[in-house]
Amino acid sequence: MGLKASAGSLRSKMESIPKPMWMLILFSAIGGFLFGYGTGVVSGAMILIKKEMNLSTLWHEVIVSATIASAWLSALIAGPTTNKYGRRYIILGASIIFLLGTLITGFALEKIMLLFGRIIVGLAIGLISMAGPVYLSESSTAEHRGCITIINNLFITGGQLVSCIVCGAFSGAPHGWRYMLGLGALPCVVQLAGFSFIPESPRWLVANGRVPDARMILAKIRHPDADLEGELDVISAAVVDAKNQKATIGEVLRSTPARRALLVGSLLQLFQQVTGINIVMYYSASIITMAGLRNESLAIWLAAAVSAINFFGTFIGLWLVDRLGRRFLTVTSLIGSAGALLLLALSFQAASVFSPPVDVQSNSTICGVNTCGACIKEEDCGFCFSGTTYNFYNSSCVPVDHHSS
Repeated sequence: MGLKASAGSLRSKMESIPKPMWMLILFSAIGGFLFGYGTGVVSGAMILIKKEMNLSTLWHEVIVSATIASAWLSALIAGPTTNKYGRRYIILGASIIFLLGTLITGFALEKIMLLFGRIIVGLAIGLISMAGPVYLSESSTAEHRGCITIINNLFITGGQLVSCIVCGAFSGAPHGWRYMLGLGALPCVVQLAGFSFIPESPRWLVANGRVPDARMILAKIRHPDADLEGELDVISAAVVDAKNQKATIGEVLRSTPARRALLVGSLLQLFQQVTGINIVMYYSASIITMAGLRNESLAIWLAAAVSAINFFGTFIGLWLVDRLGRRFLTVTSLIGSAGALLLLALSFQAASVFSPPVDVQSNSTICGVNTCGACIKEEDCGFCFSGTTYNFYNSSCVPVDHHSS
C-alpha cells in the first residue's frame, strides 16, 4: 500500500502540472541529460580510444579527470554569472559550449585535441549543472518543485544509461568512439532549438525589476485560474529578503540551525563523491577488462548494466522515500554502497594476491616483474598463458607491441 500510495501521489502531482510547463521542464531537463551523457560516455569510449591512440595509463586518467576538473571550475563561476545574465542565457551558452566540445572530441585527430574537447565539455557540464536546476526550481510552483527536481535527476541517470547503450551499439564499428562522443551533439541541438523560444525564469525577472514580463510569463505557464498576483507577491518578498539578508559565511557558521543544515548537506554531497561511485561509473568498462574479459564490445555492454541499475534505482528511491523516510533511506544506501565498494576492493586484492606467477626462467626479466598481475599494470608490458587452463605456472611477461594486430 505504501509503495502504491507514493507512486500514486507522484503521478497525481505530475498530472496536475500545466501542459505549457511541461515544455519548460523537458527542454530544461535536457541539460541533466547532457550532464549524464557527457560523464557516462567516457567509460566505453576510452576503451577504444586508449587502444587506437596508444594512450598510456596517465593519459587515460588525465582525459577522464580533465572533464571533472573543468566542470568544477566552471561551477564556481556559474552562480554569479547566472545571477547576472539570467538562467536562460547561461543554459543557451552551456549548450553551445557542449556542442563545440562534442564536435571537437568526435573529430579529434590526436590526444591533445581530445583532451581539449573534453575540457570544453566539462565547462559546459559545470554551467548547466547549476543553471538547469535553478531554472526548473524558479519556474515551478512550490507544490511541484520537488517533483520537477526529480525529473531532472531522472534525466541525468537516463543520460548515463543512453550513453552506455550508444557505446555498446558502436563498440564494434570502425572508429566507433567518434560516434559515441559526437552523438552528444544531438541533444545539444534540441536544447538550443527549445531555449530559443523558452522564456526566462520569473524570479530572475522580478529580481531585475521586470515584473510585467514575469507576470506575462506566469500567465502562460500556469493554470488559467492561478493566483498570479499572489505568486508575484511571494516572489517579490523572497527577492527582497534575499537582498536584505546577505549573510556572510561567518554568520551562517555562528547560527546553530544553519550550521547543522550546511554541515549535513555538504557531507551528504561529499559522501556521494568520495565513496568512489564516480570511479566505478567512469572506469566501469576498464574495470571489467581488468577482470580478464578481453572482448571489448562485451565489456562495454556489461558496463551499460551498471548504468541501467543506477537509472532504475532512481525509481526505486522515488517509491521508497515517502514510505521509509529520507534519513532511513540515506543511511541504508550508504551502508549498501560501503558494502559493495568493500566487495569490489576485496575482489581487486584477491586478483592481485592470487595472480599467477611468471615463469622466472623465460621472459620475466624483460619487464622486471614476477606475477601476471604486476605485469599488466606496466604500461609497456603484457602477459600470455602458454600452458593449459590449470597450468598457471607456465606464463610469460613480455613487452607489448602496440603496432601488432
